[in-house]
Amino acid sequence: MSAQPDERRGVPSASGMQRIVNCPASFRMEQASYAEPESKDASAGTLIHAVLAGLANYDDLTPEQQQTCDMCEGAMDRAFRDWAGGGAATLTQKEVRLGLTVDGRSIVVTPEETAEFVFTGQYDRLCIIGDRAIVMDTKTGRGDYEAAVDNDQLAALADLVHLHHKVNHVRVVLAQPWRKNGVTVADYTPNIWPIVHTWLIDSVHGAMNATPDQTKEGPWCKFCRAKLGCKTYNHRLNQNLEVVDPLRISGLAPKEQGQAMWAILMEVSPERLVAAVNGLPFHKRFIHAVESTFMARVEAGEIPGYQIEAKPGNREITDAQAAFNALQPLGITSDDVLAACKLPLGAMEEAARKASGIKSQTPGRTTYNLTAQQAKDSVNAALEAAGAIGRKAEGRQIVRAESAIKEK
Repeated sequence: MSAQPDERRGVPSASGMQRIVNCPASFRMEQASYAEPESKDASAGTLIHAVLAGLANYDDLTPEQQQTCDMCEGAMDRAFRDWAGGGAATLTQKEVRLGLTVDGRSIVVTPEETAEFVFTGQYDRLCIIGDRAIVMDTKTGRGDYEAAVDNDQLAALADLVHLHHKVNHVRVVLAQPWRKNGVTVADYTPNIWPIVHTWLIDSVHGAMNATPDQTKEGPWCKFCRAKLGCKTYNHRLNQNLEVVDPLRISGLAPKEQGQAMWAILMEVSPERLVAAVNGLPFHKRFIHAVESTFMARVEAGEIPGYQIEAKPGNREITDAQAAFNALQPLGITSDDVLAACKLPLGAMEEAARKASGIKSQTPGRTTYNLTAQQAKDSVNAALEAAGAIGRKAEGRQIVRAESAIKEK
């Protein structure tokens, strides 16, 4: 049986639009790079999107994932109501990928479609009323994304929707329920389409024909598979390392290296230290990329002398009641067990939801009388009333004041 074609068809995609606009060479560089293993947060986001699209079971989500799913659904519902003005959608679609063909058409990308594409993009939800459409994209994490009015991904999706559905008024919505003021919108009107389409074509053409010197570092590097081999990215890393004079301390033992770094950093100028702090995200991404790529290539058998071995997991009690029965002869009391227990709030909130009773049930989703947020609020209220909940000791963090030193 032949393999299914890549849904992105090997061409630039809307999800990477911010990166290819700012760093045109990254598209070709990514094609020659290894795919990094999906992170835990990314896997959770993929599963939540599948549930929102009706392609996965809501009950398979963790309590926190269910809360995120409910928040995303609620944000999209409110955005639709605000836009629709009481009207009903004549068409609603979820998780559909459109593609721009070489002859300028925007068509649905399916495994069977044989057209030659130059660009594709997938929206989370689309609703149409007459000559108007609303395109929604949800972000399940807490990361920073450009607001809808400046969002390159949404601009590209708007153009694909305009061309495919022949609608001239398109509202785009970015919903980030975990962020304060997490829903932003932008409206595209008839006079803007020639500008948007020209921008999209120029951006795609630039990415397909970019030269290696057209790289530029920035926030878009975070999700770029090519960063390990990128000279521009590594130059930024090296700039940050230069502050501790690596040649000077390279021969020291690990403990002495740490002491030397501390001493050097205590002497650098405030401006240089601010620049180093601003560069820390690059180092964290670099470390993650090295570790994940190394793991992938060891698993593929490409690195002699290394192999993947399973390691035993930590011990855990799988049946609390059976464990208590077994421990009683040792003199362990129920008070001892309760004192040793650390009740996870998420699990308690999920138990409260289930105890509230089932409002409705479908093959893909169980809806309880309490939403995830309502269960959280009720558990918090009960524990606060009993004086059984508090917060851990306050941490300390640095925030940038208006008068903070600016990076030079």
